[in-house]
This record gives sequence, structure tokens and C-alpha cells, in this order.
Amino acid sequence: MDNIQKVLEDFTTNGYAIIPNFLNQNEIEGLKQECNRIIDKMDINEEHAIFSTVTSQPADGYFMTSGDKIRYFYESGAFNEKGELVVDKYKCLNKIGHALHWLNPYFKNITFSNKVKSVVKQIGFVDPVVVQSMYIFKNPGIGGEVIAHQDATYLHSKPDPKVIGLWFPLEDATVRNQTINTLKPLYLEHVDNWFLKLVLYYLNKYIFKNHLSTCLREVQVYHNFQYCIKYLNVI
Repeated sequence: MDNIQKVLEDFTTNGYAIIPNFLNQNEIEGLKQECNRIIDKMDINEEHAIFSTVTSQPADGYFMTSGDKIRYFYESGAFNEKGELVVDKYKCLNKIGHALHWLNPYFKNITFSNKVKSVVKQIGFVDPVVVQSMYIFKNPGIGGEVIAHQDATYLHSKPDPKVIGLWFPLEDATVRNQTINTLKPLYLEHVDNWFLKLVLYYLNKYIFKNHLSTCLREVQVYHNFQYCIKYLNVI
């Protein structure tokens, strides 16, 4: 990878860095084709969930138990009141997650490739582990709002924040077809919301700690077909 020093400087200063052409065209097409094969096997009659960032999605058992599985999360409006799919099968999903990196061989090869390992370790991670992976869609004409948020609300570590996300755009991203927007330097900011799971006997409650509804820390709008993996540092 060329000019790794600039990448490190950008990451340290801004909280993010852009690495052009990190994946080659064969890898990009391979990820798209593999995703289509996963969708081919999707049974719309099986248990599923509608993905939302503005409702109580985290309390959904299908969502909460998806960390070691490959599951499908549909866009709002994909089904009618009778539960019938009213959108093309290949355009109805918000994302697929959250264990593509472990359960699908093609995604696993990309996730644990030498170039990915090299970047993560040069950033300063000592013994990183992948905590989740997603294939995110932004199909035209369907989908709900992705509200301002910090990833560290849901993926946080102590004593210091040590979680990063790697985003692989599989199509050209512009301001016209949706891209990622951030406020910088995000990783230097404190986390305003913590998502906690409380288990009290047979009662499960999910709460936000120190919720600040007016606080804007990050806006992420994901462009069409984006593969994302997130790393957690363990020392």
C-alpha cells in the first residue's frame, strides 16, 4: 500500500482515512456476486426483521442474536400489510449481517487478507478481533432514515475506545448517489450514548445511558452496496 504514513496521519488527525483502490476490481465483483448468491438462498417466509434506526430495533431478538449468524434485515416498505413481499427480492434489503466474516468463505478471505491485517496493525492494534460484519444496501426508491449516531454507542470498549470500522465501497460513491458523512475528529470525542443490555431474572431491558437527543456527533449515509467490517482491539 502506497503512502501508509499519510493514511496514519489522516486517521490520527481526522478519525478516518481514505485508501484509494484498496480492493481490486476482481475482489469487488466477487463480493457482489457472493452477496447475490446469499440472497438467492434467502427464504422470505422465514423469520426476519425490518431494520430501523428510529424504532426499538435493538430489543428485537432476531437482531440481538445475529452476531454469530448471517441474517437478513429488510427495508421499511418491503412488505405489505399481509406480510407479502412487494419489492424485488434483490432490492428489498437494508443489510445482511453480522457474521459474514466468519461464516461465508469469500467474505472471510477478504476480511482476514494480509492487506487488511496490515492496515489494522499499522494503525496500532495489537491483537485485533472482528466483532461484526455487514453488507449494506442503499437501493433507490426504498428505505428509512439512518439517524445521526456514533458506532461506539453499540460497540464500545474500556478503558479506552478501541473499535474501528473498515468500509469498502463496492460502487462509486458521490454526493448524488449517497456517501458517508462524518463530523471530525469523531474518535477523539466522548461517547454520548451507551447501549446496554440489562438482564434481570427473566426480564430483558435495553436502555440508553446518558441519552442526549440533541447531540449530533455523526451522520452516516451509506451508498449502494457497501461491505463493512469492524475491529475491536484486545490487549
